[in-house]
Parts: sequence; structure tokens; C-alpha cells
Amino acid sequence: MSAPGPKGHEDTIESAARTQLEAAIALWFAEGEPMPIQTLTFAALRKLHDLGARRDVAKPSPIISGILKWEKKDRDRMMLPIDFAKHGDRQMRDIESVTYAPEVAEHLMYEAMFCYANLFNNLTPLMRIFSAWFTLHNPELFAEIGIPSLEKFLLSVKGQDFTRMTRSEFRDNVLPLIA
Repeated sequence: MSAPGPKGHEDTIESAARTQLEAAIALWFAEGEPMPIQTLTFAALRKLHDLGARRDVAKPSPIISGILKWEKKDRDRMMLPIDFAKHGDRQMRDIESVTYAPEVAEHLMYEAMFCYANLFNNLTPLMRIFSAWFTLHNPELFAEIGIPSLEKFLLSVKGQDFTRMTRSEFRDNVLPLIA
């Protein structure tokens, strides 16, 4: 049963997570501001984790599961930039600014994309090209399982070095190959 709300648009958890994640990935490929990228990414990841953590599903996010096991002070430190972006004045009374590593959003986006694929057995084209970019730029993370087929194909294209492209160039060159 869906909760009553304004008339017009209804979202499922799947569509809400998908649109948040796709918005984050689109901003990321457009070299957008890091704070909204991280905020959208974490919102999608948390939705996907919560859905995956249900007993009947049993596919939670390993990253979120790990964070939830940390001591409260460590969790709070990890969550500070995300909470700062979400809550502003309400919970951040004494905090004027935060420092964070924007590259963390890339890892969280990959995790969210991985969770989305596990839960819905599907990736959108934008998720797929982000996965390819992430894999090509972090090969050490895939040493044990190997490089997936799209990434092998991209590495074999003569005259193209996809690893040296900007994010937007990568998107613009790879999207037509998979669409």
C-alpha cells in the first residue's frame, strides 16, 4: 500500500533509488558540484541497502553494513559531510563547514550501482558507462575477478584511450556504443 501524498507522481523504492543514482551519475559525468553528488549517491545507496537488508531479500550493501558496525563516533565522522548537506542548521548548529573527499562518492556510486544490479538484475545505460569508467580507473579493485567484457572491448579499441578521457568525453564516446 502506498502512502497518501500529493496527486500526480508516484515512485517506488526502485524508481526513487534509480532516479537518485542516475542524477548523481549525470552530475558526476558533467563534473558537477561534489556535495550534491555525494548526497544523492548516499540517499540512493541507503535506500538500496535498506531494501536489500530485508530478510526476504538478503542483499544489503557491504559498505553500509560495515559502517553500521563501527563505533558511533566513527560513524558520525563518516556521515558528517552527508548529514551537513542534508540537515544544515537543524543538527549542525556549531559546524560552519566540512571537509570531505569527493572521490568517496565514486566508490559509493559504484556500490549503489552494484546493489541496484543485485536487487533488480538490471543496469541503466548511464549506470553501465559509470561502471565501465570506474572499472577502467580502478583496475586494482578488479584484479581477482577480472575486467568485464565491455571494459575489455574499450581497452581493445585501436586509436582510443578511454582511460585518458575526461568524464564527459568518456560518457559521450561510450554511451553510443551501448545504447
